[in-house]
Amino acid sequence: AFPGQDRVADTPADTEQRTSHLCAHPPYMSLSRALSLIACCCTSSSSAAWDGVLHTHDESKVEHPATIGNGYVAAVVDSRWDQNAAFLAGVFNGPDAAHQDGPQGPISHRAAVPMPLKYGPKGATAGNTGAWLDLQRAVYHRKTAITTGGDGHAFLTQSLFAHRTRRSLMVMESSASWTSGAESISVVFDRPDAANSSAFADFDFESKEEMVDIGGTPTKLLVWTGHTKVTETGADRVRVALVAYAPSTVVLRRGEKHLMLAAYRSSLDCSDPRGEALRDLSEAMLMARSGRRAALIDEHVAAWAELWRSGVSVEGRLDVEQAVKSSTYYILSSLRQDWPYSLSPGGLASNSYNGHTFWDTETWMYPPLLAWYPDLASSILDYRFRRLPGAHAKALSYPEEFSGLAFPWESAFMGVETCPTWAPFGTSEQHISADISIAARLYFYMTDDTAWLRGTAWPLVKGVADFYVSKATEDVNAPGVFHIDHVIPPDELAENTRDSVYTNYAAREALLFAARAASLVGEPANPEWTRVAEGLVLLYDEATHRHPEYAGYTWGTQIKQADVVLLPYPLGMEMDRRTRIEDLKYYASVTDPGGPAMTWGMHCLGFLQAGLDEEAASNFNRSFANVKQPFLVWTEYPTGGAVNFITGAGGFLQTVIFGYFGVRMDGEALEMRPRLMEGASSAELRGLAYVGRTISARCSRDGCEFSMGKGLPLQVASESVVATLSTAAPVSFPLGAKISIFPPPLSAADFGALTKSFLAVARPASIFE
Repeated sequence: AFPGQDRVADTPADTEQRTSHLCAHPPYMSLSRALSLIACCCTSSSSAAWDGVLHTHDESKVEHPATIGNGYVAAVVDSRWDQNAAFLAGVFNGPDAAHQDGPQGPISHRAAVPMPLKYGPKGATAGNTGAWLDLQRAVYHRKTAITTGGDGHAFLTQSLFAHRTRRSLMVMESSASWTSGAESISVVFDRPDAANSSAFADFDFESKEEMVDIGGTPTKLLVWTGHTKVTETGADRVRVALVAYAPSTVVLRRGEKHLMLAAYRSSLDCSDPRGEALRDLSEAMLMARSGRRAALIDEHVAAWAELWRSGVSVEGRLDVEQAVKSSTYYILSSLRQDWPYSLSPGGLASNSYNGHTFWDTETWMYPPLLAWYPDLASSILDYRFRRLPGAHAKALSYPEEFSGLAFPWESAFMGVETCPTWAPFGTSEQHISADISIAARLYFYMTDDTAWLRGTAWPLVKGVADFYVSKATEDVNAPGVFHIDHVIPPDELAENTRDSVYTNYAAREALLFAARAASLVGEPANPEWTRVAEGLVLLYDEATHRHPEYAGYTWGTQIKQADVVLLPYPLGMEMDRRTRIEDLKYYASVTDPGGPAMTWGMHCLGFLQAGLDEEAASNFNRSFANVKQPFLVWTEYPTGGAVNFITGAGGFLQTVIFGYFGVRMDGEALEMRPRLMEGASSAELRGLAYVGRTISARCSRDGCEFSMGKGLPLQVASESVVATLSTAAPVSFPLGAKISIFPPPLSAADFGALTKSFLAVARPASIFE
C-alpha cells in the first residue's frame, strides 16, 4: 500500500558517502550552512531527487522520535514504554488558574489516553533494521529483524498513521518477509497495560477486552472508557472512549498484510463515545475484510497529497526543503479545520506546555498556515471566537476591571486563564490580545472576506480595542500621550515594564484596525481607539538610532528572544534603513544564544529587508539549527526544551515564505519580492492562497515566473510592468523585483492610471510576458 514500504535502510557506508558529497561545498558557503549539511543524513544532495522520506538505521538510537497525528488525535511513535500515550485535541484535565490547587498544583493539561498500536514485536528491539517517516504520505514505518522459532528469521515491517479523513482512527499495517519454507509465521507484539492507573491518572476509567460481532465475525477488542477528573470553571468532565483491534499475537501469511486499528471518540463531539468509536472501528474493519483495505489507506494518502499541493522546493538546498516539509508536516499533524482546538507549542502529540495555546499560535504558527491553508488558519481564529467570554472575564479580573477582551496568556478548553499562578506571564504578558487581533486582520487582508469580518471577527476586533483603551493611561503632564504599564514584553526576562515598544505598537495596530474595520462593517467607531493609538508612546533613542525595548531599558542588558526586531515584521512598523540595521545588530548582540530559534529567523528577515544578504544568510542557517536528526523534530532551545517545538517550525516557515519569497499583506495588495537563499539555484513557492486564488512563484537567477492555479485573473504590477495574471497566462519578472498583486475589483480607470504610473520607468513589457 505504501511505496517504499519494503525499503532497505541505508548502510553506514551509504551515509558516509552521501555526507562526503555534501561536504564538497562551494567556496561561498557559510560555515553555519556547511555544519548543517554535515549533520543532515539526507538521500541526495539534489532536492529534485528527494522522495519526502526521512530515515534512521535503528529506531532505538533516535533521541527525538517522530510523531503522527491528524489534528484530532496524535502520538509519538517510538516503541518506548515511557511514551505509552496519545492525546486528543480539546481533552484536558485539571483546574484553571483561578482554582489551582496550590502554587504548583495540577493546572489544566492534556489528558493522556492509551496508544496500543505503536509497539514492536516481543523479543526484538523495534526498528532494529531501520525506521523511516514518509512525510508525503504521513506514514511512519519501521522494520525489525525477528526470530520465528528455531533458526528461522524474518523481517517485520509496521506502517503506522493517524487517518487524515477518518479523524478518530489510528492505523497500523504489518507485513513480513522470510526465506524459510514456512507459509506463515506467528508474531507476538509487546502491549502496554491500558489499565495502568498511574499512566492514565487523568481519568477515572475502565479497561477490558470484549468479544464484539463485526460483520458476522466475533472479534476481540480492547475497550477503554473513562472521564476526566477535574475541569476548568464552567466545563463538564469529558468522557473518552478507545476501541481497538490490537491482538497480541498475529499469524502472518506470506505476502499478507495485517491491519490493526484504534478508534478514539469523546463527549466533545458525540453523546455516546463508546458506541461511536465502535462504529468507526467496525466500518474500517469491514472495509479491510471486504478487500477494500487499499481504499482505506488511499483516502488518507490522497488527503495528504492535496495538502502538499502547497509548499516550497529549493534546488541546491535539500536541507532547507527537508526542514520546510517536516516543519509543515508536524504543524499539519496537530490541526484540522473541522476540530477547532488550535495549536500548542509542543504540538498535539505531547503535553509540552500543558498543551495550552499561547501567542505562539497566532504569531508564529498561524502566518504560514494562512499563506497556504486559509481554512486551517480560520479554525485557529475560530478557537478564539468561541472563547470570547473567557477573554471578557480575564479583563474584568484585574483590580482596574478593564473593558473589552483580554485574552489569556495560556488557554486550554474554556478560554479562561490557565497559566500557572507561580508564573507572572498570565497577568502581565498582555500583548497577546493585540497579536490575536492582528491575526484576524491578516486573515481579512488575505481573503477580502467582508462578510466574515462583519459576522465573525468584529466582536473580537472591537473587544480588543476596548481593552487597550481602558488599559492605557493618559500622561497627566502631557495630554494626548498614553502609556501602557505593568507588562511583560516578548522578552520574558523583562517584568513589570512600562511602554514596551512591541506591546505599544501591537496595541496601536489593533486599535487602528478596529477603526478601519468599523467603517467596513458599518459599525460606529469609538473615537478613543484612534486617539489612544496615535498617542501611545513609541520609544526611540536618537543618539543610538535604536528602539529601547521598554522605558528604563539599560543598553547591554541581555534579552531572551526576538522582541524589538519584530517591529518591522510582523507588526509592519515603517522605519529608516539605518534604524532597522541598528536594531538588528544591537539586539543580536544581547540576545541569549541559547534562546528559541525563532529569533534568528526574524533577524534573517530583517536583514533581507535591509538588503544585507550575507547577514541574512548566516541568521537563516541558524534559524533551523534546532531541527534534530533523523526525523527533523524541533526542540525549543539548541540544547533541549519543549519537543516537538512547532512554534520554531512556524517561525522558520515564515523566514522562507515572508523572508526569501518576500510575501507581505497590507490590505491594499499582496506584495512579493522573491530572492534566492545562499546556495540555491532555484526555488518555488506553491499554492499561496490569496482572495480565493492560488498563486505560485518559480524563481531562478534568470527571473521569477508567477502562475495561478485556480481563480479569476488578477492584476500584477512591478515598478516597471503591469500585467494580468491568469490560469492561462503566467507572468515573469526579474529576480528581486518587488511586485504587487491586486485584489479585485480594480476599475478600468484605476488600472489605466496604475499602468501609466508604473510604466513611467520605461521597460518593454514583452520581455516579461
